[in-house]
Amino acid sequence: MRESAQKGESRPSSHEYRTLLEVAEAIASNRELSALLKNLAGPLRRVARFDHLWLNLRDGASDTLHLHVIEPTDPGAPSAPLPVQDLAMWVWQNQRPVVTSITSHAEQWPDYYQWAQRLNMNSLCVLPLTTVGHRLGAIGFGCKQTGVYDGREVDFLHVVANQVAVAVDN
Repeated sequence: MRESAQKGESRPSSHEYRTLLEVAEAIASNRELSALLKNLAGPLRRVARFDHLWLNLRDGASDTLHLHVIEPTDPGAPSAPLPVQDLAMWVWQNQRPVVTSITSHAEQWPDYYQWAQRLNMNSLCVLPLTTVGHRLGAIGFGCKQTGVYDGREVDFLHVVANQVAVAVDN
């Protein structure tokens, strides 16, 4: 994002606006969640840095979150519900993003730390997926580099997360 000299506010660039439109098109043209997830990574890669992209979606019957790895496909990803002390569970329950280097929260979320460590992720940005009245889960971006996600990038990813939440809810 670029800075507005007049107001000192962060505003999306035309490139970011185009990417948001592409994400909206992917949402509109993919009625099934699996198709949406497959087509989401491409547009996001043009504006966000990540080596890993995933969703943690709520299972209404058990009130737990299930991991859906979008990129890269990870045949070793856990398919069981995530534990209560998990980072995505915290984001979902508290409706607040977490941006961190993975080692700084190793004790707080040990299961997430082990999963991220196995995939060589050092920076995480996990945002809530929420629509009006529905807490759907979380979307996560992981990068092998440390210190990747700054405030401006997180603001933009939050807008993306809101669009993804609408698609998941539909």
